[in-house]
Amino acid sequence: AVDFGDPDWWSTLERAGYDASTPTLFLWEGVSYYLQEEDVLRMLKGVASKSAPSSRIAFDYARKALMHDAGGSVMAVVRVILKTTREPWTWGLDTAAPARAPVDALVAQCGLRVQRFSVYGNEGEKRLPPGGLVVAEVA
Repeated sequence: AVDFGDPDWWSTLERAGYDASTPTLFLWEGVSYYLQEEDVLRMLKGVASKSAPSSRIAFDYARKALMHDAGGSVMAVVRVILKTTREPWTWGLDTAAPARAPVDALVAQCGLRVQRFSVYGNEGEKRLPPGGLVVAEVA
């Protein structure tokens, strides 16, 4: 198991046999919602600095407003459940059009580049997308 809140979590990966010289795919779905922003940044920057060129990370994210008060009655129930289980969603991104802009900024800040991007739902409709999926690559 890895604790992404631990700044030295890469050591755990290396002890398990991770080879930083081999291009790697990090599948990081369903994780970022539960982390603090500093932990998300640390992970993305770590992939950029500690992985072989062409390594990729695939991650999803939720709309930041869903953490607090958006999303209607269904999300209100979800937030109660998450709070009760002590696993609240704590990190997300803005998904207002153009939804890709904050993703590009985040990924570039961390030393990666976006290879694929999609939002859940349709961008530009009355309702904002609830999140998205990103594949970013080490340059």
